[in-house]
Amino acid sequence: MNKFPTVMKKLGVLTILFISLIMITTPVKSAFGDVYNCYSRIAFDYDETAANDPILPLDMVKNIPVTLNYSVAGEYAKEILPYYVESDGTPLKSYLYLYIDDTPDWCTATISPPLLLVPPSVNGETSNVTLSIKINETAHAFSKGKVKIKVDVVGFGAVKGGTFYGNISFMVGYLPLLDIDVLESPTRVIEPDSTAVYNIKIDNLGNAKTRLKCDILNPPKGWIISFPSNTVLGTKTMGENPTGTITVTVKPPYEFGYHNDREVIQLSVTPMYNESIVGQDYTLSFIIKSKGFSTPGFEVILLFFVIIFITAFSKKQQKIRSKIESSYHRYYEGGDV
Repeated sequence: MNKFPTVMKKLGVLTILFISLIMITTPVKSAFGDVYNCYSRIAFDYDETAANDPILPLDMVKNIPVTLNYSVAGEYAKEILPYYVESDGTPLKSYLYLYIDDTPDWCTATISPPLLLVPPSVNGETSNVTLSIKINETAHAFSKGKVKIKVDVVGFGAVKGGTFYGNISFMVGYLPLLDIDVLESPTRVIEPDSTAVYNIKIDNLGNAKTRLKCDILNPPKGWIISFPSNTVLGTKTMGENPTGTITVTVKPPYEFGYHNDREVIQLSVTPMYNESIVGQDYTLSFIIKSKGFSTPGFEVILLFFVIIFITAFSKKQQKIRSKIESSYHRYYEGGDV
């Protein structure tokens, strides 16, 4: 009977010790796990020179080199990573899945390769990928764009995975693109004293307000050609009117004699954003034949003689009329009925 309280006391002490051991051990295990955990890291870098070189809409796909540096961090990462090896003794590799997470509405982008197998390393392993960007015609010139890249890292063992993001910035270039329609036939036959008129409809298919610079290439001697020196067209990317009309007039030489002159008039139209950003020339050709007889300066002389002739003829007619009237009066006044 005296031993029972003693046994109960011992059991009570053991129970308290067991509970205390559990309470002490549990947080120690948790702390132990946190200390030995490793964490994945991704650092992004890209070729800013290639990205800042303006990308033209409707042009070929622009490729931008991108580098990813994958590393593993942790207090004991250097000691833990060597234990993760394949059955053949080669280091275990981490799976990195790459995606395009976000782009502007006016462009599409892809990244290649979409999967990387990279050995985990404390110092980091660098991999090269390519970001490909294509821009459509709705992108306004000199707009800033940004592509968001997403990388999912698959964890293993004590190495935790994660999701990482990187932004690649780029700029839209100026697209100097025109659609030109000559409304009249480019081949004309006119008289030496006539003028050929050409109305040219031009649509700005580019992505910025565009100025048109017009020049006549090798103008033929004696021909008078007039055209607008400066025309500005709006752009659809800003909701402006992109259509305009320029008028070109051509007057052949007007010298005395018979003419059968044929010339090819070439008009150069150059789209430009400003003096330093200029597109390629568009060349329009017009074939004009001046045929016929011309009498420059003789028209006035001819007109003078015509006036003299008309005046003389009028006076002669007046004299004849006067003689008739005089004879008429003498006849009746003389009483001859």
